[in-house]
Amino acid sequence: MGKEAYLYVDGASRGNPGPAAIGVLVLNREGKKLKEISRLIGEATNNVAEYEALLFGLREVLKMGISKVIIHTDSELLARQLQGKYRVKSPKLRKLFTQAASLLEKFSSYEVRKVEREENIEADALANQALDEREKAFFYQLGIKSHFDAAHFLRNYKGKCARLHGHTWEIEVIFQGKGLGKDEILLDFVEARNLLSKVLGKIDHQYLNEIPPFDKLSPTAENLAKFIYGEVEKTLTLGNLSLTEVKVWESPSCWVSYKKPSAG
Repeated sequence: MGKEAYLYVDGASRGNPGPAAIGVLVLNREGKKLKEISRLIGEATNNVAEYEALLFGLREVLKMGISKVIIHTDSELLARQLQGKYRVKSPKLRKLFTQAASLLEKFSSYEVRKVEREENIEADALANQALDEREKAFFYQLGIKSHFDAAHFLRNYKGKCARLHGHTWEIEVIFQGKGLGKDEILLDFVEARNLLSKVLGKIDHQYLNEIPPFDKLSPTAENLAKFIYGEVEKTLTLGNLSLTEVKVWESPSCWVSYKKPSAG
């Protein structure tokens, strides 16, 4: 007797069409897991995702040297079309159906079973797992710009900037978060602007070399960016929000950035 496997397949689309993924589970006759697949497939409808799950599953089963396969799907359309009970009217699905039929011909025998969703829960979970992971990778960003005026000189520097002079520094802070509040915003622009204004108020119209930490550190654009980052970060109280970057422009064409490292 040839090898036999139970193939459970499911496709999911959030938007229909929208971001789509497949879940595939392969078991042997004793119920031992031989293969799991959880994979994004781009933008697709639910029906296309169901077919793509089937195609991925059939290819995997063939690679294992399986000659007999029993397919389980909770998609009535997929099951009935494979069983020859429903016509394949959609040109897109007809192409996928043809590919599936070609793969099924390579088995000595196969069976297609329409099951309830509860009987296909693991394949469903695998498809949704891929979509959930996709959503975790996305986030919102919010930026606020302002400026301050101050005088300084650079320590340990040979050049014109070693002498006392003034600047109007342009500042941009960038916040990041995954979740929105009850008002469905990340952070109120007014609140963000007020937050930045309080920090810049400490150094606006000051002689920077006389105030901490620049009484010891040289008030370079780099040190200013780091200082502003630290002061803004200390004022954040929202758990869904983090500060990711501060940019300091010393002139319209010259800027320095101090930013949080990317995850991973």
